[in-house]
Amino acid sequence: MIRAPYPLFASGQVKPWYQADYNVREIANSEFHQDIPALLWRLSNSIPDSARREGMLEAAAYMSFMQGDPEAAFTGHLGRLAAVSPEGEVTRCLMDAHEHGQHPAWVMEQRQLRERQADAADGMAATAPDRPSLRQRLFPNR
Repeated sequence: MIRAPYPLFASGQVKPWYQADYNVREIANSEFHQDIPALLWRLSNSIPDSARREGMLEAAAYMSFMQGDPEAAFTGHLGRLAAVSPEGEVTRCLMDAHEHGQHPAWVMEQRQLRERQADAADGMAATAPDRPSLRQRLFPNR
């Protein structure tokens, strides 16, 4: 059961950074039908030795980052990893990437799309009072 997500991790090392159509969240949901980082975290709880838990917690934090989890979920996974491995390479890399706003291509594209939509909505809202309503245009004397 622990090895099931391995193909997703192995194939997901380069594609998410350069291919905006490689949505890690959609792939994980369609393949496994559950929250993989949460599953890995729960599995790590069954390992009594904290040194041996590190790999599972690294995978959970990395997967959470790659699938663009909400801030609270990602920082929760990262915090659990940092508690076990504060100076670890994965901990350091994830913290650096997060602090510098680096994200997989699909996450960046989604953010840019939301920003463009918000800008368009703001632009429409700014011009809306200047434009008469449909009723006013059809029935100007009412």
